[in-house]
Amino acid sequence: MNTKTQPEKTRLLRRIPVYFGPIDPRYLGFIRNISAKTLAINSRDFLDKNSAVKIRINHENGAIFLRGVIKNAKRAEVGLSTSNNSNEMQIDLLEKSDSYLDFLHDILESDLENRRETRFDKVLKVTFENSDSLIEEYTHNISMGGMFIAGQQPLELNTQVEVRILIADIMKIIHAEAQVTHVVNPEDLGASGRIAGVGLQFMRFYDDDREALEEYVKRLEMRR
Repeated sequence: MNTKTQPEKTRLLRRIPVYFGPIDPRYLGFIRNISAKTLAINSRDFLDKNSAVKIRINHENGAIFLRGVIKNAKRAEVGLSTSNNSNEMQIDLLEKSDSYLDFLHDILESDLENRRETRFDKVLKVTFENSDSLIEEYTHNISMGGMFIAGQQPLELNTQVEVRILIADIMKIIHAEAQVTHVVNPEDLGASGRIAGVGLQFMRFYDDDREALEEYVKRLEMRR
């Protein structure tokens, strides 16, 4: 039995080819984002919502076969180029193997190593609002690109929130708009030692808050 953690859904930094089709996987597409439960692809070809789909990912250790159903499908707008990344489809995976989970962990770890923004482990108080309440939590790590908030927050993937980050070291509250880019649920962790929480990507800062965060991150770099 595979004991690895099932990673959160995330957008990839590189284009990974995938083959798919209703009967046999013969159409070419590229993985846009990926998780243990879903796969989003871009392709010149298109399958309608609720279509059954068979998938093949060619890997150095052998082909990986999956089966799923199209949850959401969006055709390219009329007049746009019919390149490989025109149509978008999100697939709910119904069958997957240990080899797929191994592949998933390998590419996500590789992408993490190649991300440009250095993340620093830092506990900072964060306040944000959802539709029901004002929530106060603490960061697990932070960078100029975003932050990871530990705990089980009621935030769904792609949710946009306004956040306020208290940085006592510089006596400053950072105001920013952020988007949830990945979610780690407690039930997906197993015995891996990782923590549950949500990853947020900064979309926009208010006033001079970007400069203040840059100065703070520089201080963390110097301390390292």
